[in-house]
Amino acid sequence: MSKFSIRKALPRQAVVWAAGLVALAAVGVVSPLVLPGGTGAAVATVAVALLFAGAVRARAAHAVELEAAAREAEQFRTLHMSAIEALALAIDAKDQTSHSHIRRLQLYAGHLAADVGMSDRDVEGVRTAALLHDIGKLAVPEHILSKPGPLSP
Repeated sequence: MSKFSIRKALPRQAVVWAAGLVALAAVGVVSPLVLPGGTGAAVATVAVALLFAGAVRARAAHAVELEAAAREAEQFRTLHMSAIEALALAIDAKDQTSHSHIRRLQLYAGHLAADVGMSDRDVEGVRTAALLHDIGKLAVPEHILSKPGPLSP
């Protein structure tokens, strides 16, 4: 096999790795890869193929890790939203005067955020914040929240 046919048969990255192996062998860092009666190109090709296969396996393993991390992030986001919605329901249940006030505000705030050109991520943030805008009501005693007239100083 000539130098040119080896170069055509290997991907560009493999040729670079093979050149690196040959250079390392030339300076004595790696033991020479010489077959009896040959130039060592076949051994270098096999070594490069093994390195390339290792890189492909590493890339596939990384893709699996990224997919698992994305699933975990989505589960965390769902759990986070569930906790926020539970707090919103508690706020809404405590204030008997405004039924579904929090959900209406969430809807209006989301539409306004979208109308002013916010990104989808920011719109979702506004919708989430709208759920919690009355969170202070949880700490206010019921007799104060339901007092029919103005509050006295």
